[in-house]
Amino acid sequence: MPFVLEVSDAGTSDELYTLTNTESGSVSVFYGMHTAVTPEENRGRLKEQTNRKLQAAGEVGITYFYNTSGTVDWVMTPEDWHIDYEYFDVTAGQDDGRLKSISVYAGDDTSALLVQRAEYLYYDGVTSPSLDLGTSGDLVQVKILKRATDDDVVGNDPADLSIVRTMQYRYYTSEEQEHKLKAVYEAEAIERILDADGGTNATDPEDLLEMDDLDNIGTGAEKLNQFSSRSFTHFEDGDPLTPASTTWGTESLSRYGGSSLASQYDDVWGGTVTSETIGGSCTVCNGAINVGVKKEYYYREHGSIALDGGASEPNQVLRIVIEDTIDSDNTARYRTITGINHSGMWLRKAVIEDPLNSPPTKIWCESRIFGDHNDANDDNDWRVLEHRMPSAHDGQIVDDDALADFLNPYDPDSTGNKFLNDANTVNAEDGVVYHYEYESAGQRPTAKLVSEGAGS
Repeated sequence: MPFVLEVSDAGTSDELYTLTNTESGSVSVFYGMHTAVTPEENRGRLKEQTNRKLQAAGEVGITYFYNTSGTVDWVMTPEDWHIDYEYFDVTAGQDDGRLKSISVYAGDDTSALLVQRAEYLYYDGVTSPSLDLGTSGDLVQVKILKRATDDDVVGNDPADLSIVRTMQYRYYTSEEQEHKLKAVYEAEAIERILDADGGTNATDPEDLLEMDDLDNIGTGAEKLNQFSSRSFTHFEDGDPLTPASTTWGTESLSRYGGSSLASQYDDVWGGTVTSETIGGSCTVCNGAINVGVKKEYYYREHGSIALDGGASEPNQVLRIVIEDTIDSDNTARYRTITGINHSGMWLRKAVIEDPLNSPPTKIWCESRIFGDHNDANDDNDWRVLEHRMPSAHDGQIVDDDALADFLNPYDPDSTGNKFLNDANTVNAEDGVVYHYEYESAGQRPTAKLVSEGAGS
């Protein structure tokens, strides 16, 4: 991984752990875990979020302060702006301890001018929540308030902030899908609902939380669920792990390599996402009609993490995510296949317009190679060494077998060259490849080179 951990003043009250991301340059400083560190609630918690540029200039980054419960009490920015955190108290029932609001002040304490605020509302705080809204503990609304240039600059009442944006969330309520996100209503969707309703059923966003998915908006035939910004479906227990057909038609996804997930569903996390509808009605809120762009998802996996000399291999694709994009006319447009390693970093991407053809007549492939522990330069470990553009893979994906090899660049079961699949699916002398060089740990790339092909 591209991180460097340093410990200072170990075993003392000033013990600190500093974690530097050598890729992004971000630096996280944590309080030590030693018993000498006081107050006790600080131990192991984030003290400062900064970067190498601020450190080099001797400047302080974002600093964190905690209450006796160990949750963030307030934050100070490099500009000396105070950010205050408020939580529900013990009288809040199910909301006890949950985040209630975050307020930003243009000064070093809460007496300064309030410029922005976020307010959080949970299912249990709704007076008469709809049965379609969710269940206890679900976050159902976030309200963002901002100060406009002509707002009152004297008072610090949140009511003084005239710019208000409200977002709402709805969840599944069945035992298998409880707490799984069902629909998102962005601020513009909330405004459209209230405008269309004209005060017939709702006069403010909070009224919508008491309405069912199929409740009418205004006096017309439009339903609440038809205004959702995004909606989701999830695998349920008993769903087939390998579908016999997709939106493209009958096909076998096994041709991309790997195997079906051991389970698309488990009792702890529920099911993985099967679809997302964007900019259209909620397709799962009691049968609304889909009018937006839809994404459908399927998953494959390549066994377990490979260890080479006791270290994990960053170039091993462990999971393959297959995403089909379908337009508002219910016509499949293209397929995106992404191969990710065990840390969630993408290694392979393939965009295909005609996935049922073998080989596809229109396919664009892109890949990345990370340095590993076998590299002579330890500073390259888990850092991007090569970024191959589609031209570097042009002409190499000649059939389904080649595509499966492309999606499996590092084969831990191979008795020979474990990177043979990668070498066979990239041009050695053609196409654009970006190469990165690093000088030492904690430094950004010292060089970015462009070559024709991966062999240059």
